[in-house]
Parts: sequence; structure tokens; C-alpha cells
Amino acid sequence: MARKKILVLGVVVILSLSVIGFVQKINELHTKFYNETLPLREKIQQKRLELRGLYLQTNPDQAKINKAINELNSLKTEFQKKGAQLAIEIKKIAPEAPMRGMRMGYGWRGGRRCMW
Repeated sequence: MARKKILVLGVVVILSLSVIGFVQKINELHTKFYNETLPLREKIQQKRLELRGLYLQTNPDQAKINKAINELNSLKTEFQKKGAQLAIEIKKIAPEAPMRGMRMGYGWRGGRRCMW
């Protein structure tokens, strides 16, 4: 009985260490993604502010607005591609990990609509 408990405890410790290794690798990938996409996220924010400024002008120029929208969408697409690349890299490390945006569930507050 004591050998069985020790064996089970050893298996638990080994599994725990492997999970910690996965978590560390995934955290490193997230940190790398965050650092590499920082300039891109800053550009997206600048383009959003520029677009907002174009809308707030007294006589908005449709051509400038369309150009800013296209530039913003291309920046967002580039960011999404980098996010997909991150998800694939994580899936290689931990195949059981849910893919980003593919989680099932009801969401915040159980999917109920709240009136407050």
C-alpha cells in the first residue's frame, strides 16, 4: 500500500513538473508576441485616433477616411495573422490547449443579458 502511494505521488510530481514546463514555454511565447507586436499595436492605436479625428472635422473628407480605414484594416489583419501564428506555436507545445477564439461556453455572466 505504501509503495502504491509513493508511486502515485511520483507520477503526480512528474506530471506537475511537465505542466509547469508547458506553462513556462507558453508564457515565453506570449511575452515574445507582446514585445514583437508592440509597435504594431501602437500603429493601430495611432490610426484609430487619426480616423476619429477625420470623422470629427467639420467637413470630413470621404477619400481620407476610406484611406485611413483601409490602412487600419491592413494593420489589424497583420496583427491577427501574428496572433494565429502564436496560437499554432502554442498548439505545438500543448496540443490539448484550446485555440484562441475557439473556446466553447456561454461567456461572462453565463450568457445572460443583464440590465445593469
